[in-house]
Amino acid sequence: MAFTVESFFNGISDEHFVSSGRYAELFTAEIPALRKGEMLVALYRRRKEFDLRKLRNVVIALLNGLTPNQLAGYLSVVSEDLKTVTKEAEIRSALQMIKPTLWNSLYELPRPRIENKLIDSIKEGAITGVDGISGALGTWVNSFLEYFVLRREAAAALMSLF
Repeated sequence: MAFTVESFFNGISDEHFVSSGRYAELFTAEIPALRKGEMLVALYRRRKEFDLRKLRNVVIALLNGLTPNQLAGYLSVVSEDLKTVTKEAEIRSALQMIKPTLWNSLYELPRPRIENKLIDSIKEGAITGVDGISGALGTWVNSFLEYFVLRREAAAALMSLF
């Protein structure tokens, strides 16, 4: 059976889609190498339609299978989006679509902007018990902090919670 964009999204929408690394590798192996970048961009643009926690392994498998040019193209799309995005849900979903190690490969302009939004969320937050944290967007700092330009500011905001 030939690969199609429709078959890709139908597969992701399948109620029996398995959220595992191995399944994601097998699923993305069906995509022709020259189309993996295109499919990741399409998934990024349609990310609001899916439970990205379920697709995390697909995103990682696609990222790992991209050529350097495909990766640069994908990061360009994400970078352009992060220049203007304002809704927390959109920022969170964009962060779910990249690996923290790729943070510094995004365009420089949107990075401090998003970092500042995350830091502001930390400042608005509070620790409300063993697992209770408000300022949910700020929890994303945890994975990305070591790559931030505004590391000190983020660390200070986190320390102010204690």
